Amino acid sequence: MTRPLVSVIVPARNEEASIDACLAALLAQTYPRELLEVIVVDGRSTDGTRRRVDERAAGEPRLRVVDNPALVTPIGMNLGIRAASGDVITLMSGHGAAPDDYVERGVRDLAETGAWGVGGRIERSPVGRTGKLAAAVTSSWVGVGDADHNYATSARWVDTAFPGMWPRWVFERVGLFDEELVRNQDDELSLRIREAGGRIWYDPAIVVRYRPRGSIRGLFSQYRQYGFWKVRVLQKHPRGLRVRHFIPAAWVAFALSGPLIAAAWWPWAVVYLTGALTYAAVLAVGTRRLRGPDTSWPALIGTAAVVHAAYGIGFLHGLVALAPRWVRDRRGAPPRLPARSASETVAE
Repeated sequence: MTRPLVSVIVPARNEEASIDACLAALLAQTYPRELLEVIVVDGRSTDGTRRRVDERAAGEPRLRVVDNPALVTPIGMNLGIRAASGDVITLMSGHGAAPDDYVERGVRDLAETGAWGVGGRIERSPVGRTGKLAAAVTSSWVGVGDADHNYATSARWVDTAFPGMWPRWVFERVGLFDEELVRNQDDELSLRIREAGGRIWYDPAIVVRYRPRGSIRGLFSQYRQYGFWKVRVLQKHPRGLRVRHFIPAAWVAFALSGPLIAAAWWPWAVVYLTGALTYAAVLAVGTRRLRGPDTSWPALIGTAAVVHAAYGIGFLHGLVALAPRWVRDRRGAPPRLPARSASETVAE
């Protein structure tokens, strides 16, 4: 197999504590040195991130830096892709870390499966007790439902995968990341790939380390934003609707309205109490096997409830705030990556 040039895009902002480890892991890949480039897209970091990257880039020709003055993640991703020379594009978070065979395995899967995109297993590396609780809940069906790319142990075709590796021509065909979407931009790209007839392969042998939020406030904010922006994704791609997208919002609406309805019509109190007990039982059963030295059962139940409530509140907020945009708006279509000419391909 002729191996392609691979470009790794690293969006980063204020990642001073982790950027060195991230870049060291990428530059130590088993993939041939001459066929790998790393592009850090810096969102005008205010800590020492840019200095550390510049220092490493001074002695490493495979490493480049691109500025992202907009400070918006999908815009930064697209800046990196436009600057990339590779025929295969992959992403890596500035606070993520890849094993040394990450690129090798991803390129092989693309070639062997014919997938338009490949992703791997998220190995959560939490810091602190809350981080461990978040890691346990978000890597289980009790936290994220049937989004099995978060926890599956066998290779399979999936709806989306993290962090993503794609042939360059995919962006030429379906477009770049949607710059309107502050969150869920990878999910939306996967929907466009599937609508265009492509498929996405999940390989648990591809491992990507990820650090979950270390505070309940941070976890709540993260999942509230996921819920909010999911509404906009579904507005653009109604065929991407899944039952799991509505369950947290329906539960939040039920939980908030139940006491008011019961006050006006007392039989509803029985329905409300039954629903609340059923939900508590599902959380109890679902989190039981997640217990560990630093993850007590009550804390796990509480963390799962926070994730569900945050997503549901964000989704309900999105339904209201984005209501005028339910009609599909082509003005919000993502930018496209121009196809390379034959001369450009030959030159590289």
